[in-house]
Amino acid sequence: MTEGTNRRRTAYWGNLIIEETREEREARKRAEAIWHKYRPAVDLALDEFLATGEWPDLERFRRKLAQRDLNDLNPEEMLRYMPRPSWERNTAAPDRIILSLQALQGLPEAEALLGVCLAMVQKAYELYISDTDGVDQLCSGDPALLSAAGGNAGLLLHARRVLEQHPPSPLGGGETGPEPTTWSRWLHQAVMPAFRDITTIQDYLNAQTKIINKDWLYSMPRHSSLMGAATQAASPATTVTSADLFVIMPFGQAWSDGTYAFIRRAVNKLEISQQAHLYRADEITTPGQISEQVKDAITSARVVIADITGVNPNVMWELGYADGLGKAIVILNQNTESSPFDMQDRRQVTYRASPTDADETNLVRHLEAALRAADKTDSG
Repeated sequence: MTEGTNRRRTAYWGNLIIEETREEREARKRAEAIWHKYRPAVDLALDEFLATGEWPDLERFRRKLAQRDLNDLNPEEMLRYMPRPSWERNTAAPDRIILSLQALQGLPEAEALLGVCLAMVQKAYELYISDTDGVDQLCSGDPALLSAAGGNAGLLLHARRVLEQHPPSPLGGGETGPEPTTWSRWLHQAVMPAFRDITTIQDYLNAQTKIINKDWLYSMPRHSSLMGAATQAASPATTVTSADLFVIMPFGQAWSDGTYAFIRRAVNKLEISQQAHLYRADEITTPGQISEQVKDAITSARVVIADITGVNPNVMWELGYADGLGKAIVILNQNTESSPFDMQDRRQVTYRASPTDADETNLVRHLEAALRAADKTDSG
């Protein structure tokens, strides 16, 4: 502690080591005492989650507490004092009792669950740096993950839900099979570099904090680098100094994640001399108003890639915003015949629901043209 101050370095609930004043230290101790008071309710919430795979509904949870003669425990107060990510602001009224990773880290009963979470993060990074083509999804059938879960597919599903419950996470969108325990998730490419050398849950929490604080640089590995030589491109590769490529598209359609992977494969074939960042709105990790963040992303993008399949209203508005800014735009559409009247004279990249190599090559060509157009705009 520095002489003449009342600051002292301490660790709190799995967060990074911080400096705190005497007042902050006293407030932390009060919060810890309240959290300790709620340990029976915390254990009950974890038991419910491990048994069902769902965090308990708030009102149902109240009844559970009453059944155990724990009426003096107020769930809202418990959540208010629950350790959580420093950047998360829990302002909305909760409808479920969801324990944060910081809270779970202090529970011996959660050790197996967190061990599987850790194995998933490590496997995701292993896939991310792999040179094997087509390995960009984390799947429930992975032998290493099933082994980490002791063959318990339900525990593996629970761990995935814990990782996804508060971003930034290494997992993006994906698909679920006939059974909830059969699933796949695309890797969250934009943040994967931060999850290198994760050996403990504390490492994972620290990496999340670094991502939120932007205390790291995007650096892509060999297999997905935008700095490598272009391959199979239909025309000579374009070289630019940097590029943000922002994708606007629906997220909830069955084809959404497959199309996003198709776009990513095409972008990986471009030759970019320095750094590049391909992302979409659900990969923005900074807290804030989503609509403003989308506008900022469009404004800063070198190229905007817009998929207007199905004529989603939000996509069309965002496309109009990008067009008004004079951005270089690549428009994708699975069915150009369904285009609105005022879009029918715009050049659109048609592709199949299951994109072919020819579709990929065609998209590479249009992306190169868009990057050249962006270069001319910047130099003009």
